[in-house]
Amino acid sequence: MSDWQLIGVPLLAVDKTLPHVLEWLSEIEASTARRMSLNKLICGLRESRMQLWLVIKGDGLPSACVVTEIMDYTDVKLCNVVLASGGGNARQWTPFVIEKIEGFARENGCEGVEIFGRKGWLKLLPDYEVERKKKKKEFKDG
Repeated sequence: MSDWQLIGVPLLAVDKTLPHVLEWLSEIEASTARRMSLNKLICGLRESRMQLWLVIKGDGLPSACVVTEIMDYTDVKLCNVVLASGGGNARQWTPFVIEKIEGFARENGCEGVEIFGRKGWLKLLPDYEVERKKKKKEFKDG
């Protein structure tokens, strides 16, 4: 049995929970290369389009948080892990958390889980594969 718990934050408790995880949530702009703002993330949580999860070890204090969003694409429904952030012990909680997120995805009729993030996450997720390579060019002149 794992020492870790993954607890979904009910919609009515999101605003009360935000101050405790705001530091972790504020990493959203950097982790998504500015594709999502903190305000947009919070709106998604408040509108129940996104789900907030607390990663808790035996002592009851949050060690990390995860944000998911069910994406109903044209041909496939996937659970997108929007953000996973915490106190630097991801190697310990990631296997447990991803198993629970995959269960949540299945319960919600998803065909899989997608994660956009740094290549380092692949070391922690051996069952996941890189689907596509992205190319990008940013204009420096405005």
